[in-house]
Amino acid sequence: MANPDNNYRKLDARKRRPNWPLRVLVLVLICLGGIGALRNREFPTMIPPGKAVPPVVSPAPELPQEVRPAGIERGGAGEDGELEAVLTAVGNRVQIKGADAIAWETAGTGVELSFGDAIRTLEDSQGEIRLGQHNLLHLESNSLVIFRPPEQDRGLSEEFGLRVLVEGKLSGKVAAGGKEGLGLEFMTPHALARFEPAEGTGGDAEFTVSVQRAQSSSIAVWSGTARVGARGKTVVVGANQGVLIRSGQAPSDPAPLPAAPSPIAPVDAQRARYRDLPPKMHFTWSRVPKADQYRFVLAADPGFKKILVDEVVRQTEFFHGNLTTGSYFWRISSLLQGSEGRPGRSMMLNMVQDRRPPLLTVGIPSLSLQPQLSLSGRTEPGAKVFVDGVEFSVNSTGEFSGEIELKQSLNSILVESVDEAGNIAYQSGLVQRKF
Repeated sequence: MANPDNNYRKLDARKRRPNWPLRVLVLVLICLGGIGALRNREFPTMIPPGKAVPPVVSPAPELPQEVRPAGIERGGAGEDGELEAVLTAVGNRVQIKGADAIAWETAGTGVELSFGDAIRTLEDSQGEIRLGQHNLLHLESNSLVIFRPPEQDRGLSEEFGLRVLVEGKLSGKVAAGGKEGLGLEFMTPHALARFEPAEGTGGDAEFTVSVQRAQSSSIAVWSGTARVGARGKTVVVGANQGVLIRSGQAPSDPAPLPAAPSPIAPVDAQRARYRDLPPKMHFTWSRVPKADQYRFVLAADPGFKKILVDEVVRQTEFFHGNLTTGSYFWRISSLLQGSEGRPGRSMMLNMVQDRRPPLLTVGIPSLSLQPQLSLSGRTEPGAKVFVDGVEFSVNSTGEFSGEIELKQSLNSILVESVDEAGNIAYQSGLVQRKF
């Protein structure tokens, strides 16, 4: 017979035995959580809707204190230390997430921003943010910015610095200011930059910041200057210069920005007409020496707020085959190692659906005593005229003329006019040839 005491001792041993699989699982989860937190501290990524952007961001390499002058217009922190920023323009889908929020919300024009707020643009979207009265930031599609709370600027006891964390691409304008200055800095995963208007010019500092998160950051200065620091090195970038900062490396030496290409076709204000389906439009421009890429932007408004196409290409052409009736605007800029030069002049294109047949007037005599028949008439300028399949020349006012050979006896004459949209008008008649 079994001893009951032995059974109790076995049960007690099982209770005291450590649950190793459960402990291992808990340790793995803790490690994964720590790795994720460390990654998020480096820089917030473009997170799908409904996910939170980590509020804590580690600093990028600091600019040396001697390159942190004041003198930029107060454009981010007010007298009470609050952020003076407003979302002034929204194109398509722009979202906002507060510092303490857990989900993204749709952002509309006029939204006032606070420190810690994050603004992001989705595909084919853009937004414009005004800092203070005259400083502007323009976010392009698939971009994100976070406004870091002000800190007492190191070495400038009375100044406060606003730091804008950037992912994606933005362009900006920093206005010259007076005694009330604000240190406005832009931080990417690879560098820290500060833009300043050129001294004595009274103009603005205009620039672009482009981030390829895992690879590099490109900074271009169109006017004014920039001080860019990374890995213990600081470079001064002048007007019409750009700099590339690769991951884990110091900034490259500033290089001249490529010139703007010259648009070739379609010509400015061209009217492209179609009958049923829009034609494939062929956009072309001149090649720029040293440029390795081109940026083609197509919009539905002259201010390029309603962006339809924003593509970076290597060739000097772009095709688009789905432009319906309306006015469109396009422009081209050149890139060199990711730094974008100032865009060239914008061009307008008018797409017109036209189903009306063209005007056609022509006199067809009923009798001819000659073996050749001379015909003349008028049609819509730009249309083509065919008489029994033979094309007649048409001048700029739509007038045409020509001759055809007549057969003996009765001749059936068909005159056709085909406009640019493919609409057809025709006239016909019978001509008796007599000897």
